[in-house]
Amino acid sequence: GLLSMGFEFAEERRRSPKDDLMTALVQAEVDGDQLTDEEIASFFVLLSVAGNDTTRNSITHTIKALQDFPDQREWLLEDFDGRIAVASEEFVRWASPVMTFRRTATQDVVLGGQEIKAGEWVAMIYSSGNRDEKVFDNPNRFDLSRTPNPHVGFGGGGPHFCMGSFVAKMQLREIFDQLLHRAPTLRVGEPEYLIGNFVHAVKSMPYTL
Repeated sequence: GLLSMGFEFAEERRRSPKDDLMTALVQAEVDGDQLTDEEIASFFVLLSVAGNDTTRNSITHTIKALQDFPDQREWLLEDFDGRIAVASEEFVRWASPVMTFRRTATQDVVLGGQEIKAGEWVAMIYSSGNRDEKVFDNPNRFDLSRTPNPHVGFGGGGPHFCMGSFVAKMQLREIFDQLLHRAPTLRVGEPEYLIGNFVHAVKSMPYTL
């Protein structure tokens, strides 16, 4: 998979350095220490998934939602430039492209009445958080004017917040500007989903123009 590709790329760039990101990673030093192959391969997976799968799947889920909720599509098109910033937050909440992540507790803590010991693993279910009826009114409605929209599609804040969130929003703005204005007759069918619990991914989805 991607991890083994990361190992291969790292090994190749050690033998044959080039002016690219992987060469920079294998040559990088932090306090005199170089990154291990495991760290480089993990970073490669992060770049591949975080920068590609997330936005790609957000686009796919949103296209389907705009078709399923035609009133929302019309609302957005009435003032695309003025409304796309708010709308794109709902794109991400609705798609929840990353469904789960795991963290390790660094200290004993009680969270929501649950005792968690230092060293224990904690799973965060973003799909559930983004449909939490205690946080969102009518969470199963695709509502492009939803504000505030405290979704956790980019993480819950702090040091793990998605550092590419602004790039993702820019990509969503640009592609929907093109799709809605240049391909107004685009229609899609039922998506075929990837089986898994990490990325909310669509393997294929039929379309007509």
